[in-house]
Amino acid sequence: MNIITREFYIGSAWSSSGISGRNKQELKILRNDNWRCYDKIKRTPIQNAWNKYGEHNFSWIVVEILPENYTREQVLAVEQKYLNYFWDSGLLYNLNNLATAPDSTGIKRSPETLAKMSAAQLKPEVRNAKIKRMTGKKHSQEQIDKRTAAHKKSVTKYTLDGTFIDVYTCIKDAAISNNINGDDISECCNRIRRCINMYTWRYTNDAFDNSSNYKTKMINGYYCVEQYDLNNIIINRFDNVELAIKFIVMNFLSDEKYSDIKRVFLLACENNTEYCSYIWKLI
Repeated sequence: MNIITREFYIGSAWSSSGISGRNKQELKILRNDNWRCYDKIKRTPIQNAWNKYGEHNFSWIVVEILPENYTREQVLAVEQKYLNYFWDSGLLYNLNNLATAPDSTGIKRSPETLAKMSAAQLKPEVRNAKIKRMTGKKHSQEQIDKRTAAHKKSVTKYTLDGTFIDVYTCIKDAAISNNINGDDISECCNRIRRCINMYTWRYTNDAFDNSSNYKTKMINGYYCVEQYDLNNIIINRFDNVELAIKFIVMNFLSDEKYSDIKRVFLLACENNTEYCSYIWKLI
């Protein structure tokens, strides 16, 4: 959502990487200025807005979490429900009011269309662009072996107070079993972030340590934020600062200036002091 214009894009996630994977995928496209229309030349409305207003003026909001056993068709049906509801509002960045667009699954094209598509792929500019995308840095065998070994290490799942939950043969198995992103598990194991969905992770051979000595890193451009009541009991977690501030604006300070709220909020987070009847912590 564009927090300046209140315009937004509606999308859904259906894969083992879930919401986190979709978030990272879209951010990578937007940051590389690569979200284009179907002709691959004209930028989409959301890319134009991203370039104009900047990443700090966009927030990522989860509006509905679906059961894990939902099929792809069921997920798209829910997305279609939201598209139908908001389509006439004039606030959508979506180019199409169909949840399946621009998915071409099941579409039968005429021989003439197929011939045009084939000819387009043979154009020098298209071919050279493909070669450029495939050309990249070659990793040494030592780097490859190191990354492979890291992904094969078994990992253990804990509650935040250190209670053992389960052990998995590798990060990939843990990610699939818990429907979360493997990169997030790796960040927990390497002490870059504290938790995922109120659980933390360690490589099985590493002793559990609940100290606050985490490596400095921002997630998606912002620190994650934990919300505590005045008895220091955690009650919520936000994936970035902007989502936490949006929560405050909607529930407490709708008439205050956004920049003033953000300034005071960040001071409260840094000092772990009370703000709007809650304690806020950056993690």
